[in-house]
Amino acid sequence: MLTGMVMPRVKNALILNSRGNQPMTFDKEKSRRLVGLFLFVVVLYNYPILSLFNISNTISGIPVLYLYLFFVWILSIVLVVIINRYPRNNELRDMRD
Repeated sequence: MLTGMVMPRVKNALILNSRGNQPMTFDKEKSRRLVGLFLFVVVLYNYPILSLFNISNTISGIPVLYLYLFFVWILSIVLVVIINRYPRNNELRDMRD
């Protein structure tokens, strides 16, 4: 830790979103969804599930395990984008008011 440096205390810091027009807020529901998605992906990448796809068959010359890993990776990225990009229904009502 650096000694002699004083960290400024910031109260009610305003952090603007990427559009620069609305303040960002901490969203507990979005955080819970992201944590749930993380745990779901961890389960999908864990041993018992991976062993189901560790077979010697191929699809178009690509091993099934590789296709499964790629599919879970793409699915997780798409779900993170969906969770972060699109507002919930109650957020839409707040925007209209």
